[in-house]
Amino acid sequence: MDEKVCELTPELCTNDCGHGNQTFHGKCDLYEQSFTFPCANYTGCSADWSTWEPVGTCSTTCNDGQQEFQRWCNTTIPKPVFTNCAGSNVKYEVCNQGTCPVYKWGHLKELNLTKGDLKEIMKEELDELKRNLTINSKNISATIRKRICARDDRPSAASVGYVGIVLLLIPIVIIISVDAPKCFAVVTHICRKICKRKVVKKAKVQRENN
Repeated sequence: MDEKVCELTPELCTNDCGHGNQTFHGKCDLYEQSFTFPCANYTGCSADWSTWEPVGTCSTTCNDGQQEFQRWCNTTIPKPVFTNCAGSNVKYEVCNQGTCPVYKWGHLKELNLTKGDLKEIMKEELDELKRNLTINSKNISATIRKRICARDDRPSAASVGYVGIVLLLIPIVIIISVDAPKCFAVVTHICRKICKRKVVKKAKVQRENN
């Protein structure tokens, strides 16, 4: 009597970790049948938090504020049996941005003072501020230009002006005196040429008429 030859082919486990099922397909000659069993190589799944990371900036620019931190759940648990990591993914911590500057009149906010009371308390500082913001008309550019360009009727000022004119005219007179003979000679030469041309032209016309 011949022995039957059977084959058993396993499939992969339905999950990489945690509980899962594994199916086996059996075949003996013309007979086939499948069997499903829990996976034999069971390994636990891990779920761990990532490190905390800051979100945004501190809620204040000075003194104590709050800083938000978040983390993410890193897990190898398959989706059908997924469970979140234990704990919260958000936390808040105190962040210190340094001491806020103290203003001279900051304490007045806590007092129930009228506008008149505030003016009286701050009178000295307000007057100082007003003096600093007041524009001195003597120092503006328009006034300075007026002073520089103003008419000066003093005899000494007139004398200085005349001396300046003389000093300007002396070089001009010298230049003209040096160049005058040359200019006169050039002009005389040009006039002679013109007169000569006229005489020649007149003689030519007379010959043509005769």
